Amino acid sequence: MIGENIRENYESFDVAFKLGDDMAVHTWSHQYMTGLSNEEAFGQLAWTMQIIADLTGGRLPKYWRPPFGDSDNRYDSRGELGNNLVTMLTDAFQNSCHRQASRSYSGKLESRY
Repeated sequence: MIGENIRENYESFDVAFKLGDDMAVHTWSHQYMTGLSNEEAFGQLAWTMQIIADLTGGRLPKYWRPPFGDSDNRYDSRGELGNNLVTMLTDAFQNSCHRQASRSYSGKLESRY
């Protein structure tokens, strides 16, 4: 999940979490990872993990998927933060998941962030 999207659309995140879906980090702001410094890249992952943990009672995501599949040798299969690297999913699968989550909620909750 993209951290900024979680912050702005808490409802979608909450529905996915309550349905028991696996939560995975997709960075904070969906940037190409190889163009970031080590600190910036770490922040992209850590801030997203933090908001997920805050909203789920401390649960940490097991997986992360780099935006656009863009990663380099700084990211191995089990990263510094303990997430497993997941390679690209097909667009059709990703779009299907998004449509299901979008249809699954109604009403608005105020963002905590």
